[in-house]
Amino acid sequence: MDIPVGNGESVETWEERGIASAEKSNFEEALSFFERAIDRKPSSRLHEYMAQCFMMIDGSEQRAVQAASAAVALDPNFAAGQLTLARASLNAGDFESAVAGFEAALALDESMKAEALEDLERASKLLAEKTARERDRELVMHGQALRICQGDGTEGEGTGSIVWECSVVLAMYLERHVTMRDTTVGTSDVTDEKSFANIDLSGCKTLELGSGTGVAGLAAAAVGAHVLLTDTEGVLPLLRQNMEINKDLLSCSHGCGDAEVQAFDWTDGVDVLHAILLSNHRKRRKRKADQEDGSTLDITSDLKDAMPQLVLAADLVFNTNLIKQLSAILHDLLSAGAVLLMAHKTRQGHVDAQMFQSLAEVGVELFEVPLKYHHPDFRSSRIRLFWGHKKEAALRGSFKVPTHVKPLDVPRTQEAEVWTCGSFKS
Repeated sequence: MDIPVGNGESVETWEERGIASAEKSNFEEALSFFERAIDRKPSSRLHEYMAQCFMMIDGSEQRAVQAASAAVALDPNFAAGQLTLARASLNAGDFESAVAGFEAALALDESMKAEALEDLERASKLLAEKTARERDRELVMHGQALRICQGDGTEGEGTGSIVWECSVVLAMYLERHVTMRDTTVGTSDVTDEKSFANIDLSGCKTLELGSGTGVAGLAAAAVGAHVLLTDTEGVLPLLRQNMEINKDLLSCSHGCGDAEVQAFDWTDGVDVLHAILLSNHRKRRKRKADQEDGSTLDITSDLKDAMPQLVLAADLVFNTNLIKQLSAILHDLLSAGAVLLMAHKTRQGHVDAQMFQSLAEVGVELFEVPLKYHHPDFRSSRIRLFWGHKKEAALRGSFKVPTHVKPLDVPRTQEAEVWTCGSFKS
């Protein structure tokens, strides 16, 4: 743009002409004047003027940030520069820098409070929402989004605050193989009906051990199961949060599934587990509420009815420390007729060997799901899926191991990991 001024114009003249052009909304012209003034004598004020002009021009958000940053670099105590940088950052979607900028401006000049406080609150809200989204994970279960929020490192959450690959592999195996009412929903590569498990979870009493963020259990609930999610006390707030996030999905889930949350530590043993199962047994709770004569409830009969049909376990064994306790719990549950669906990641061969041996010692038979029957977009060569049961008890149970499994061979050695994450969104 040709600006009709002489070469001898002062910095003050360029600045005045820039301000006059900006007031007339001639922002491109104003920028030309401010650039000439900066060429003569850079100042934080001139860079801040340029930033304000860029903020008024569509598509110039980053240039506004650059100009405001230059203003602050020249004078970190320039409150107006900090305020403009905060607003430019907010427009550019850098909410963290925006919050820092607004706070810096207010610290330098409290008189800006009325002008900046509303913007600070907006930037803080957007930052919180962005942070939450970055912690969230999303799985699509038969066209419906299952949202899982990961933890923020709160004390007590431990490993339960993270979405682990095993839980995703197990969840998406169910997504591929669950039989829905009136249709079998699976992937489009159906060439052999025997390869699909046709699992029916409608109304299935399900217990998840070590639920963590709840991926596997909530996925089962989303396709019709009645799921009791369990983990240690420190994990429960996050687990309940994820159940609440997905309450609309569960309320309209296929097969009318639902979920409840309860604290359970394997080291507490089977007696504590039985008490938990009884306390969550719906028919018993109703009878207890209706009972007026104080007569004793039939604990044996109720416990038998409260036992789960399916037990879910995803990535429970990292080392050998709690294998015996886990085996004792599974022995009790599977002896009552339940079937186990377990996802396990191979990390150390001796840990796998001890786990398999411990389960075999209590009579649990494991059957492996060949990798080709995992979900094609959510699989890993180091993540293995197993079904398990106790043979004699399974004959009495209502839930059966699918036919596409194979008996467990000797534990494999570690392989190079090949992980495909499909449409797992963050």
